[in-house]
Amino acid sequence: NNLTDLSVISPFGGLDRLDASGNRLASFDAISNLRSMPNLRSLSLEGNPLVKTLSKYREEVILLTSRLEELDGKEVAARERAFLSELNKRRRRKGGSRSRGPSAPPEIRGEKSPGRAGYPEHGRASSRAASEGRQRSAASLPQVGHS
Repeated sequence: NNLTDLSVISPFGGLDRLDASGNRLASFDAISNLRSMPNLRSLSLEGNPLVKTLSKYREEVILLTSRLEELDGKEVAARERAFLSELNKRRRRKGGSRSRGPSAPPEIRGEKSPGRAGYPEHGRASSRAASEGRQRSAASLPQVGHS
């Protein structure tokens, strides 16, 4: 068939089985309209470039389809779907693995840190003020004597 996307099957949203193996489906966008196939139970995409190039192919397809029971001849177990759904929820709640903040301090990433010029409210001056404030607070505390 040499299909490059599955938009041609959109009018057949009631399908419960689809064999789109051996085509030229190369990206997630090429299969994204599988969302509009709520009755799809069995899907074969083997032999398409996206099977090898799409990171976490199986996981992505299972999450894309709501009732898929078989993918490329392998069962989609209820516990697998539940696990992937929960994992996906957690990733979205945290902002996803791709959008997580940098783990290295700003100095290592080559960015300005709060203690450098351009950040007068941070850095040594405010650290010194905070330290002096702690000393004043400690000095104003009543002394407790030991009997």
